Amino acid sequence: MRRRPIIIFGSIVGGILLVSLWMGMHSRYVSVDASCERFAEGEGAICEEAEADMWVDFLQVTLCSNPTTGFEWKLTDVTGQSRVEFVSKEYVPPTANEIAGADGTEVWTFAVHQMGGATISMEYSRPWEGGTKAARTFDLALDRR
Repeated sequence: MRRRPIIIFGSIVGGILLVSLWMGMHSRYVSVDASCERFAEGEGAICEEAEADMWVDFLQVTLCSNPTTGFEWKLTDVTGQSRVEFVSKEYVPPTANEIAGADGTEVWTFAVHQMGGATISMEYSRPWEGGTKAARTFDLALDRR
């Protein structure tokens, strides 16, 4: 009879450890895509909203981009910086079968830390003096519950 409480306790602890291990290996993402098609349709300013539950660790924003034109995306404002933190950005070139000079994408990753709201603002500009500013803009309101 004394073994029963030990077995129950061991099963509970083992279950908690397995869930913790699984969650540590499986970070959850919320993805927002501002496709090239949307910008091509004349949407120079895109405003998005996204929701994240308490299990979400990262936000990924995919933006249409073409560095061969001299334009680049720049993070202009983040409100709620204690909730959302920039982690990385990566340019993904167009596939090999597309026309030379075609648009690729930039994937921006942000860590989501706390409950509440945050906004991210970005603009697509030529960074040099006299270059085109804010040819495209992207704003995202994130609500984590």
